Amino acid sequence: MIVGTGPVLNHLIKKGLPPFDQKDEGVKLLATFALNARWLGTLNPKLKAIPDLVGKSIGLGRKPQINFAFIPEAILREGWGFAGKIKLQYLGTSPAVKALMDGLVDVAIIGGYMDPTGKKFQPGPPEIELMASGKKVYHIGWGEKEIKKTIATGLPFIPFKIPAGTVKGQDKDVAAFANTLTWCAAPEFPDEYAYEFVKLLVKNVTKFKEYHSLGKLLSPELFPYGWAQKDIHPGALKAYKELKLIK
Repeated sequence: MIVGTGPVLNHLIKKGLPPFDQKDEGVKLLATFALNARWLGTLNPKLKAIPDLVGKSIGLGRKPQINFAFIPEAILREGWGFAGKIKLQYLGTSPAVKALMDGLVDVAIIGGYMDPTGKKFQPGPPEIELMASGKKVYHIGWGEKEIKKTIATGLPFIPFKIPAGTVKGQDKDVAAFANTLTWCAAPEFPDEYAYEFVKLLVKNVTKFKEYHSLGKLLSPELFPYGWAQKDIHPGALKAYKELKLIK
């Protein structure tokens, strides 16, 4: 079985942290297929930075969603020390953006998907709808120092600066976080299958865009991105070294 997951969830299960009630060895990376980059959007020009959000409401994803709720909550708690000071509404990805457009929350989590260089960016469906609404969207970053402070607690996500102009109306750089979206398998997954899976991906890398918009982000360099070698499946690691994608 091949599953879609990421390094933060893998970290939680290895440590036996909530929502898990016991430790497990976790999974091994086969390939990364995108980076999920997230920051905040508002229609209120007076809200310019995280401290402005004290007493305000944020529309997030569902509580179990790592990128849309768990990491944002961790940054507000560990990075800023704002636990309980901002109203967190766990609405879901699309409902959060819709709530922002309807004036039901002050801020919503927004973003999209990109390659490791940040040069290719694909907004998600809720963000496309938001940008097409004709409303002026103001972009709020998480704070570079606060992101790094949260990562220092052990959560393996990535600080990422989103350059001005990446999305419509974004007139300044935004301090976002990024998390790898990955195909993974259990350690006992056969080495030969992991090896052939990687070779199949690399051989057909240009064809994925014919089936899904995220396929435009794929590159051989992306597949091993974001995970330490010890956390890459041995069969996949063998393929990456043969392909000279990893030394």
